[in-house]
Amino acid sequence: MGISREQLSGWLAAYDKDNITIGVIASHSALQILHGARQEGFKTLGIAVGDNRRRFYSAFPGADPDEWLMLDDYRELLEQAEWLRKRNVIIIPHGSLVEYLGPENFRNLQVPTFGNREILRWESSREAQRQWLLNGGCTLPSVVT
Repeated sequence: MGISREQLSGWLAAYDKDNITIGVIASHSALQILHGARQEGFKTLGIAVGDNRRRFYSAFPGADPDEWLMLDDYRELLEQAEWLRKRNVIIIPHGSLVEYLGPENFRNLQVPTFGNREILRWESSREAQRQWLLNGGCTLPSVVT
């Protein structure tokens, strides 16, 4: 299924472009994203399961999100789409998002995201990555099984 270009355009048209919030799943991958977003003047939203994640971020100056969305399960993120859009959130995907939410759920997440949603399907499969590189003419080591 996925998100149509028309849906995405409609959501972005309703966003306050001067009040964008960068949202990210709280993991080691998020530290630099949050720090960079803050340096660029964006508000930030950490998305996590379990309160213990929050304490790790306070140890990294500049990487502690302005706001948290706490979930019991990452799949609940799908139910929070309207809440996220009302706050002008753009999700920055990374490996942990794909791992926790799953590539198909990510494709159907009704929130604007940075980048191409389809690329994460490739990123989540080592075999697909390998095929992509081979099709592009890259030389790769042999697979040993």
